[in-house]
Amino acid sequence: MAETRILFRAGRAPFEPAEAVDCFKRNLIANNTGNLLFAQSVFRAIYNENTRIDCTYKVPTDPDRINAEYDAYVIPLANAFRPSFMAYLERLTSLVEKLTIPVVVVGVGAQTDLGLSMLQGKSPVDQVVSKFVAAVLKRSASIGVRGEITREYLEKLGFKDVETIGCPSMYMTGGKLDVVKKVPSLQRDDPIAANLTPRMPPNVADLFRRTWKSYPELTYVAQDKADMELMMFGKPILTNKKGDAFPNRIAHPLLLENRTRLFIDPRTWMSMMRRQMLSFGTRIHGNVIALLAGTPAVVVAHDSRTLELAQFYRIPYIKSQDVNAETTVEELYESADFTEMVRGHEDRFRNFVAFLEKNGLRHNYGESGSTAAFDERLANAELAAPVVPITAMSKREQAMMLTFLHGNPDIAPATAP
Repeated sequence: MAETRILFRAGRAPFEPAEAVDCFKRNLIANNTGNLLFAQSVFRAIYNENTRIDCTYKVPTDPDRINAEYDAYVIPLANAFRPSFMAYLERLTSLVEKLTIPVVVVGVGAQTDLGLSMLQGKSPVDQVVSKFVAAVLKRSASIGVRGEITREYLEKLGFKDVETIGCPSMYMTGGKLDVVKKVPSLQRDDPIAANLTPRMPPNVADLFRRTWKSYPELTYVAQDKADMELMMFGKPILTNKKGDAFPNRIAHPLLLENRTRLFIDPRTWMSMMRRQMLSFGTRIHGNVIALLAGTPAVVVAHDSRTLELAQFYRIPYIKSQDVNAETTVEELYESADFTEMVRGHEDRFRNFVAFLEKNGLRHNYGESGSTAAFDERLANAELAAPVVPITAMSKREQAMMLTFLHGNPDIAPATAP
């Protein structure tokens, strides 16, 4: 069988070794470790011994070479339809318009407020988004979106070939999903994982604060590149918020007590999540990875992207505006019901596979397909340990961090992403 060559939007292949400093220098997490999950899921679906996949997060500038060397350009995307992503989307559109090979966009989403203002009248991103989607649909059968909010938005712009497939991250382990509560109710010494987005409203920040102060075995799972800089180099994150809710400085209790982790590989991330009793917070992928590990998770939906994914997958959630002083993590855990999420997972997975087939991507989930080649390479890969706060590193690791820091004097306090 002839080799298939695919250009793939990702920082690196899932089994490519990379230490934390290398991830930081090359931005291999594409600013957020959540990107690793859906990229790995799509990669696992299409990788085999007869397929060569070359990864690049940056937008290539040589369309003639791409047309000559590759059979398809596969673009896993996240919340790309937002103002801060428009410059990247314009560069990507310029490239796609020059390509003659198939271009497949997997899992793109819109980002707006819980009031869904993007669906009301005109949005400042409409023109750029329309140009991008039109260019993609000239080179593919359909575009795969994350949820119904995004589908309605694209239909408002006049596009019909739009399929709701969810986020590919939920299919990283295939069509089977099993999430079971390990205990009937949480105890104060239970290990739980929490995640939080910067600039959360006071009611959400208060729930987070109350929980980590009450659960000594709680681990805060950070995801952003700014978190890496904080943990590795002590670089503060400027959030314009006072108080001790969001871990934005090296002296924060969650860092000083070595209760913060940032994972640069999904395999090690999932291993940690298997040992938790619950994951909760505003990060959709921080909770998806728990579900993939079989651990209950509850999403605090604070914008359209988190809301539409929670609704599409039937993940238990609470809207951020409904969190109050009486809300407790115990209540979220006990009221969470995963029946519909688990029951409907196989159908949603089949829908995802059908999308791949419709767009001409040979995948590993048919009767003759297998993920064995991918799974073997990943199992044999030497993946990096999670990032811990510099105050918890060995002296040798601290020396490495300080050497890197002083070799890069332009590192200064970061603004929140």
